[in-house]
Amino acid sequence: MGFIFLKKLDVGREEITMNKKALLLAIPACLLCIGLYQLSDVNATLTSPEILIAQTGNIQLGKSQEIKLVRQLIQAVEAKDINKIDQLVTENVVLEQPYSEQQSGGIRVEGRQAANAFFNRVFSQYSQIRFVDVVIRESRFDNAVIIEGKGDFIVASNQEPYRNQYIFVLEVVDGQIALIREYFNPLLVPEILRSNQQNS
Repeated sequence: MGFIFLKKLDVGREEITMNKKALLLAIPACLLCIGLYQLSDVNATLTSPEILIAQTGNIQLGKSQEIKLVRQLIQAVEAKDINKIDQLVTENVVLEQPYSEQQSGGIRVEGRQAANAFFNRVFSQYSQIRFVDVVIRESRFDNAVIIEGKGDFIVASNQEPYRNQYIFVLEVVDGQIALIREYFNPLLVPEILRSNQQNS
C-alpha cells in the first residue's frame, strides 16, 4: 500500500515537473508574442493598409485623408494641372529643393503664386512627368507624409529620358499641403537643363 502511494506520488511529481517545464516554455513564447505585437504596432507605418504603395506606376489607394491628398498631388503634377495643385496647397505653401544647383543653398519659394511659377517652369521643361515605384509613408507622430519614388521624365527640348530618384517630405495642415520638400540627385539632372538654369 505504501509502495502504491509512493508510486502515485512520483507520478504526481513527474506531472508537476512536466507542467513546470511546459510553463517555462510557454512564458518566453508569450513574451515573444507580446514583443512582436508591440513591434508591429511601432512599425505600423510600414505595414499598415493606410500606406500607399505603388509598383511601376500602379498606385493603390490608402485609407487616410493625408495619403489621398498626396496621391492627388502626384496625379496633378503628372497631368501638369496647376489649378488642381492650387486646390491642394495652402495659400502660403513652402516649396524647397535643398540640393538644387540653380541657386546657392538650393531653392526655396514661399506662397502659392511663387509655387505656381516654379511648377510651370518644371512643366515647360518636361514633355512627360511620371513617377514610378512610389511608396508613401504617413508619420503617426506628426503631420508629415514621406514619398519615395523614381522619375520617368522626358526632356521637352530633345525628348531624352530623364530618370532620377526622389524623396519628398510633405506637411499637411487642415486638409491642405503646407510644405513640399524635394530631395534628388543633382548629378543626374540633364546637362541641357543645368545649362539653362545657370544662364537664367
